[in-house]
Amino acid sequence: MVDLKLEIVSNGVIKSVKDTNYNGAGEVREIRTVYETENDKNNSYDNTMRLFYDISDDLGIDMGNKFDRNVLEFKIGWGTHFEPNLKEIKRLIKETREELKYLQDLEKNIKFENEIQQTIDDQSDKKDETPF
Repeated sequence: MVDLKLEIVSNGVIKSVKDTNYNGAGEVREIRTVYETENDKNNSYDNTMRLFYDISDDLGIDMGNKFDRNVLEFKIGWGTHFEPNLKEIKRLIKETREELKYLQDLEKNIKFENEIQQTIDDQSDKKDETPF
């Protein structure tokens, strides 16, 4: 059995995972990890996100993988009442343009692959119609 315990400390969270049947041999194994979250806002919430991902992994929660259509992710974004400055807006516009270019390139490649497949299918159909 695996027990997961979270302790709040002054500068973050301590996560303890205790496995009472480690490797199926009845051994007891305990791992303690400290996540410093006190000033994590300055680090883009890296430690907080790592804590969430690690807890999900410890609990065996399937969050998907890079090949799945839907993947559960922890992301950082602007608050609903956040007022960005000009530099932040320009950075978001740049990132959005890069993502749009990636999607447009992907769309172009898929259309090209579909056209090639259609040509192959048409040629195959013509061969089937030709009497021998």
